[in-house]
Amino acid sequence: MSGIIKYLINLIGCLIEKFNISHPPSLNIKKICVIIWGGIGDGILFLPSISALRKRFFDKKIYCIVQRKELIPLLSDYCDDVFYREGFENSDIKGFFRIFLLLKKIKPELVISNAPNPEFISGFIPYLSGAKFRIGSAESYRGFFLNIKYKKPEGLDIERNLKILNLLGIREKDYFVKIDEPKRFFQGDFIIAIHPGSGRGMYYKRWDKENFLRLAELLINKGFNIIIVGSDEEYEEIKFLEENLKEKNNFLGFKKAKDIKELISIIKGVNMVVSNDSLIPHIASILKIPSITIFGPSDEKRYGSFYDKSVIVKSDIYCRPCNRKRMPRCKEIKCLKYIKVEDVYEKVLSLYNILYTNK
Repeated sequence: MSGIIKYLINLIGCLIEKFNISHPPSLNIKKICVIIWGGIGDGILFLPSISALRKRFFDKKIYCIVQRKELIPLLSDYCDDVFYREGFENSDIKGFFRIFLLLKKIKPELVISNAPNPEFISGFIPYLSGAKFRIGSAESYRGFFLNIKYKKPEGLDIERNLKILNLLGIREKDYFVKIDEPKRFFQGDFIIAIHPGSGRGMYYKRWDKENFLRLAELLINKGFNIIIVGSDEEYEEIKFLEENLKEKNNFLGFKKAKDIKELISIIKGVNMVVSNDSLIPHIASILKIPSITIFGPSDEKRYGSFYDKSVIVKSDIYCRPCNRKRMPRCKEIKCLKYIKVEDVYEKVLSLYNILYTNK
């Protein structure tokens, strides 16, 4: 049934799209509202865009509405106010109604939607705001409520978000990222942060914890210092690694961050990141920290790092990337199972040699 509904929405959108004319944004706008759909990782991927927006419109009021309240302290550095409303995270009707009332109170003249694959609602909510200019990515004719569109979404999500802002005359290089002082553990030592999780509910992205343990042991034996990063949502994997590595001399423990800003500060203080596909490599990418990212069913051409000193590890199995479309039928998640510890270890050594020893 949901497939039929989406088809009808696309069909209606296709018809309306023909008559929907884009309008150039006015330079006289005073209020801008950014709606960040999705999880914490989606917020991180929009961080360069929101910073570029702040730099370009330094004298305007910029508001942000988020689906994850964890983003509030991070985005507050760039926005006049950041809002979260109960129910919006779970996309329920009451949550959308609260956002509608909030937008009517703010009365923005320009609304920007970050959603790279906008469903009906991500265009409809900006339309209901009454904003004269509504900017976002139009894909599969589902952004027909937007009147300024990025019509050919392709490439990495972080690049898509930046290209949306090209419609406002903002160049991609115009972004900056504010961070606190980096958390250093041992001055001068080479530190690798390992992230064995993948965020809330995304178990299908997780390389086996036994593999991460073996990888950490190999790296420690090679002389690297290892820390673990993550959250309570990945407690099982983190606890397993802690228990098995605690007697190792070069194991620096689990570094738990109290919020997303401190997590960014921790990542800034390491020399390399090894992680599943999650928000951690996105943070590393923005901070220009070298990374090794292990990809399973998700698409590295869209969710990979845009930093050139990053490496993707993936299997060549025919069915990937499926972006979870075959889940939960694929109970073994073979695309992750086929990635060997030795392959990831060699990628780490190779990247280290290229960056730090020129071998």
